[in-house]
Parts: sequence; C-alpha cells; structure tokens
Amino acid sequence: MPDSNSALFVHFGLGKFASTFIQNVWTLDPQYTCLNLTQMAESIHTLIAAGKAGSIPPFRTNITAQSGTTMVASSEALTWAFVRTPSMQHLIPQVQKEAIRIIGESSLSRKALIFVRNPLDWIRACHEQSLKEGLSQNGEAFSKTNAVLIESVLDLKRIKSLLEAHFDEVIFLSTDQLRSEPDQFWKTYSTALDAPTPSDTAINTITNNDALKNPSLGRRRTQLGLINRQLNLLEEAWSGLEGLPGFAEVERRAFLNHYKTSTRWAARRVAEFGTDDILNEICGVVTTQIEDEFAVIPISDRLRAHLLENFYEPLLGTPHIPQDVLDSYKDHICSVKQIAT
Repeated sequence: MPDSNSALFVHFGLGKFASTFIQNVWTLDPQYTCLNLTQMAESIHTLIAAGKAGSIPPFRTNITAQSGTTMVASSEALTWAFVRTPSMQHLIPQVQKEAIRIIGESSLSRKALIFVRNPLDWIRACHEQSLKEGLSQNGEAFSKTNAVLIESVLDLKRIKSLLEAHFDEVIFLSTDQLRSEPDQFWKTYSTALDAPTPSDTAINTITNNDALKNPSLGRRRTQLGLINRQLNLLEEAWSGLEGLPGFAEVERRAFLNHYKTSTRWAARRVAEFGTDDILNEICGVVTTQIEDEFAVIPISDRLRAHLLENFYEPLLGTPHIPQDVLDSYKDHICSVKQIAT
C-alpha cells in the first residue's frame, strides 16, 4: 500500500463515464480517502484558455490518507473541458497533455485508472446532458458543434500514450460491465487495482440516492430541447432590448442571471418528472412528429473510422475488460448509422 502522502491510483475520469458515481462511492466508503483533483484541473483549463500553459505550477497537496484507509485521487476535468464553449475545444488535447504531465511528474501515484463505456451511448448521453444544462441544439447540430470535444475525449489512443509516458500502470475498466455484471465488475476492480472492494452499504446508498441520480430522459429529450429553445430565445430577446426605461433596466440587471439559472432547472425537472400531457401542452405539439429531426445523431464515416482506430483498437488486449464487451463496442461502431433515443 502507498504511504499516506500517495494515492493508490489516479482516476482520470472521462466525463459521463460514471465518474460522479464512483467518486461518491469512494467518498462515502470508510475504506477510502478520496482526493478530488477538480479544482486543480480547472485551474489548468483557465491558464491554457488564457494562453499561459507555461505558468501551470507543479502539483502539490497536503492531504493524506486517513488512518487505515486507501487514498485515491480523481477528477473528470483532467481529460475534458470547455463543454459549453465549443470555440475553445481545440485546446482539450493540450489540457489532457498538461494535466497528465503535471500529475505524472508529482509523487502522487504511479498507477492510472480510466473507465470506458460504449462510445455511441456516450455521445447520446453528452447530447442529453447539454439539454439538461439548458442548451437546445438537436442531435445533428450538437455533434457538429462539438466534434472536437467528441473526438478528443474518445481518443483513447492518444490518452493512453500520454498516460504510459508518465505512469507505470494504465488500467482500463468498463462501466458497461458495472451496469450489467456489478459483482464481477467489483471483483475485477479489486484485483486489477489491488484495492479494497467498496462496501455494499456505500454502493447501495449511492445507487439508491435519488438526489445523485441522473436518469436518461429517453424520448423526452426532444421536449426538453424545445422548451430550452423557447426559454433561450426569450432570454436573448430580453438581453437585447434597447432603450428600456430606468426601472426596467434595473429589473433586468437584478433578475436576468436568476432567470438563466431558475428556468434551466425548471425545464429540466418538468422534463424529468412532469406528465406527458403537461409536456405536450407546454410544447404545443406532439413531439413524436419531430423527434427524428431533433434526437437523432448521425454517425459519419469519419467518426466511425476515428472510433475504430482511436477508441476500440487501443482497448484490444486489455486484460480487465471482457471480450464480449469489446466485441459489442466494435459491433456498434461498425453497424450503427445514427444514434437515436
């Protein structure tokens, strides 16, 4: 076991790859001390966005493992960034390079962990998450606008190469196995990482905590997108009004930011928990009529080739992901022409 100043491993969580779930398990389980690296990672984002990559300081921490526990370190922000600012997404590979280098050059750990999942399901989940955060692009527009994000995060070939240059061990595990065979997954996790199996209490508490769940919207993605579109248009119109009388300008300054936050959450919760009748009344249309236009994400030949070469092939020979899971990834990449709900 590492000394109290070191982590057993660093989890370079890819966003939307069950990172929040596993971080919550580590945080709750008394066998673990979980060091959250997100603040450090976000400082890297800020410096790189400002063109100051050379000013990124070495990583240091005063946090040590609590007595009798295993310390792990984790953040999904080490491998993705600029989710809401596509114009900055060309900087993601630099974020990955610098974050891995900074952590690798520290004495934190010599072991790196990456979780993977079906890449097409990940793309669908990212589009859905963008809707939950108040955006309103349809699937095709989202995939085009965020093409660099998608290709960068799913470039395991590059990420693996960067990790291998700084860590003695790079371990891949599949969250698809976590969902389908949780008992076997945790056995594999414990063996591969030489880590204690999280307690059933911690796993079940996080699994059953409604406040921590982020359920799929399914066909309601379309309705949430339509609601967001109207709310965003209203916000743009309000923001752009000119020549307002003084009292109306004071109101706008006071309430506009609250509008952005409150309407985003109102739309999301109504989409998650409202009845079909309520949603259809709000949208003013039976949304199944336009679902193909909104929710479908085409898979281009370019993206398919990228996923085969840079996501699937680097996982071949990975000892800790079942072959049938890897085969399912390849089958989906090769056969699916568009991602739907």
